[in-house]
Parts: sequence; C-alpha cells; structure tokens
Amino acid sequence: MKLKKLIKTKKGKSVALLLIMFALIQGMTRCKSQRSLEMLQRKTGGDYLPPEKYMAHVTKVVDGDTIDILFMADIPPGCKTTERVRLIGINCPELNEGKEKPAEYYAKDALRFTNKELNDQYVELQFDNISEKRDKYGRIICYVWVGKHLFNRILVERGFARFYDKFKFNTQHMMTLAAAEKYALDNRLGLWESTRK
Repeated sequence: MKLKKLIKTKKGKSVALLLIMFALIQGMTRCKSQRSLEMLQRKTGGDYLPPEKYMAHVTKVVDGDTIDILFMADIPPGCKTTERVRLIGINCPELNEGKEKPAEYYAKDALRFTNKELNDQYVELQFDNISEKRDKYGRIICYVWVGKHLFNRILVERGFARFYDKFKFNTQHMMTLAAAEKYALDNRLGLWESTRK
C-alpha cells in the first residue's frame, strides 16, 4: 500500500501520529540531554568526568603507574586497539631502566604490586575531561578502574605512589588522591615508611 493511501486510512493515521510523537520525544530527549550537559559544564566549569568507560585487557605492566592494554570492544576516539596507559594524577618511583641511575626507592615494590593486581586482568579505562588525553610520550592518560575501585587511588593510599598535581584534572579525583596520600603519609605506608620516627 502506498504511503498516501495508508495515511488516509484510520490505521494509517494512527501509525503516522505515533511516528510523529516518537520523533518529537526523541528530539526533546536529545535537547534535554544537551541542556543538562551544558548546565553541568556551566556549574562545574567543565570539571566533570565523561561517563564512558572502556573495557581493556592489561597485556603488560611496564612500571608502577604505566600499563600496556588491548581494548576489548569499543575503541575510544583517537586511540588504537593497543595502547600504553599512564595512570592520571599519580607518580610511582622511577625504575630508571636503561639509565645510569639506579631505581628509585620503592620503584620495584610499586612494579610488583601493580603487576600482581593488574597483569592479565580486565580493567575499565576512563578519560578526564580537563587534562590532555595523551602525555608528551604519547601514552594515553586515564583513570583505571578495577570493578568499582579506582586503582590510581589504591596505589597512592597504600604508599606505592605519590599524588601528582603538576597539572589540573577532575577536582573530585584530585581531592581523593590528596586524601589518599595524606592517609599513606600519616600511617607511614610504603614509600613513606622511611619517615617513621
């Protein structure tokens, strides 16, 4: 049956009305979502986290705060299937491999811990809305989630990493990581152990 003839029937008018209503609802929902996002950006000064998390398999632990991953399904825009990831907002002691300097205090402990917790595991990666997506070495900079736990925070809280605030990122996570470092320092955990009295 042709569209004009269908619309002239009672059933056709009902179908056409439903399609129009569906299109209007879709448009209103899209506009409402866009307005909500704009309002959130105004309220927070852009300081919010994108809701997208990307499932990845950890193929190698490079050091305490750097891992190699393979994206499992969705690949974030501007990324390849495999990437090197630097955990945002933290800094583990340096291994200094291939350099004349020895490894920094607690670097090997941080590597062992991250290797034990993340190697050959599935994690979710989340980008920050404020910081750059990549660092000067080409690594993507992310929050790493293990289930509901932010691994960046775990490393700082257990004394395997310091809070790294040399650049601005999500305020809530900056406060979380600063508090985690205070906890580790107050309890002299990990790399803060040498501050024991």
